[in-house]
Amino acid sequence: MRIHMPGRVGVAAALTTGLLITVLAGCGPASSQAGSTTRAKHHSTRAASSRATASKASASASSTASGSASSSANQVQPSTTGQSATSAPASQSTSATSSSRTQSGPTASSGWTIDMSDTFDGALNSRLWTPYGWGDPKQGDGGLGYISKDNVTTRDGKLILRVDYRNGNWYNAGLSTGDYFSTPGGRWEVRAKFPKAKGVGYAFLLYPGDGSWPPEVDFAEGRVNGPQVMGAYHWDSDNKQALRFFDNTDMSGWHTYGVYFEGKKLVYTFDGKPWATIENDAVTSKAMWLGMQTAAMDPNGSAKQSETVDGGVPNASTPAVNEIQVDWVAHYKRT
Repeated sequence: MRIHMPGRVGVAAALTTGLLITVLAGCGPASSQAGSTTRAKHHSTRAASSRATASKASASASSTASGSASSSANQVQPSTTGQSATSAPASQSTSATSSSRTQSGPTASSGWTIDMSDTFDGALNSRLWTPYGWGDPKQGDGGLGYISKDNVTTRDGKLILRVDYRNGNWYNAGLSTGDYFSTPGGRWEVRAKFPKAKGVGYAFLLYPGDGSWPPEVDFAEGRVNGPQVMGAYHWDSDNKQALRFFDNTDMSGWHTYGVYFEGKKLVYTFDGKPWATIENDAVTSKAMWLGMQTAAMDPNGSAKQSETVDGGVPNASTPAVNEIQVDWVAHYKRT
């Protein structure tokens, strides 16, 4: 599968991943990007279950190749063979009250200092974020319709990533900090809630600021209905992978998804608590930026073996308008 990732002023790059994943592409207008030293490589939205199906063998191999990749013994033990973990993280709340906004913004815990955050009060910060979809490019294999910068908005103190059906087509959303903020290591968190919609995919990911690939860190990825949430790490030119999964039965409630770097470890977090650890000698020290994206999935595309939009059009299971809401994002550095 080729990921087409337009960069600055129409420059394009393509990488072969061997995975059945969708494509998110788009670049800003040349007038606003000329002279930029950062080429925002807009990555793909994928289904965790699609990748798990395509990567059972590689997930097992990645646990031993180029360093071990294993879950910490005192964590929930997610499957590495494409099956969901049978239990959720100890910190997971599935009660009705979990859908309320219990945090007004990121809070630095002991040993960490916030060095970037956005609570989305007011218009989108154009000196931090670049929306995907300038010129409404096609979504690409695995996804339906087009990517539109107009589907990235703020409302009532939240970032809105909208997937909607209009004029006979689906329009999808994504954005990144790639033009303005990338940093090595540290801790990343995104507090978000998801709509109820069959066949709508999402990904929260970290991508290298120098434009190379891999490495890549996916710290929350899958379908908005869940319950499976995937964490992944990609490394080496042959795209080795380590995959972790857990079930979140409260996708429509507010929860905080995150990851932090600890030497040669990646620790994946849910509501501030670790749920999986990947230990690998190849864990990157590169500066990474944050991308968030969502798309309607094509029943006739490369992700058709996984959950997609029935018939490719709005229906009782997939409304015409679907919004991921993000309360805040933050990056922390060690004190």
